[in-house]
Amino acid sequence: MIRKVLIGATMLVALFAAPAAAQYDPTVVNPGTVVQGGQVTVSGSGCQPNQEITITVYPESEEALAGNPTVAPVITVKTTSDENGNYSVSFTVPSTLAPGAYDVLGPCPPKGGVDVNANRAAPKLYYLGRFVVTAPTTPVTTPGTGGTGGTSLPRTGSNTSGMGLVGAGLLAAGGLLLLGTRKRRSSAPAAA
Repeated sequence: MIRKVLIGATMLVALFAAPAAAQYDPTVVNPGTVVQGGQVTVSGSGCQPNQEITITVYPESEEALAGNPTVAPVITVKTTSDENGNYSVSFTVPSTLAPGAYDVLGPCPPKGGVDVNANRAAPKLYYLGRFVVTAPTTPVTTPGTGGTGGTSLPRTGSNTSGMGLVGAGLLAAGGLLLLGTRKRRSSAPAAA
């Protein structure tokens, strides 16, 4: 009996077990959504030690991903990688930048990265990620009327009395079944 319970429990655990996650790309464009005038940080690895890095941001387009952007970058920032080839650079999104999605390209390949300029000798660019720019929201406030007050509190929660009755009924039925099986076992004739 214990063996069946253990097998059942193992099958139940296996049913809800999550598959192993794939390795994540160490290049991070954070946050994924930013308000005009907000900060974005791009960090990653895979560069040569102490390499000068130019990060460029283009409006989301197939041309930018193909390595042939038809427009000039809207943001360009420079940094230098550390002795291990890691880098991190932050920049402010211009408050005049139109809301929408923007692709981030750079010269260092992220793990499993996409070389968007495979046919170009230099400089090679790699797709590092994407962020979305949104317009700032201004809360609309309306003046209150003051109200008149109330005489009773609002009712919150749910009515669980029906569920309680069903639970009590099931509990009583289980108890009766248990008593019935015990009586049958005790009144059965002993085997000779």
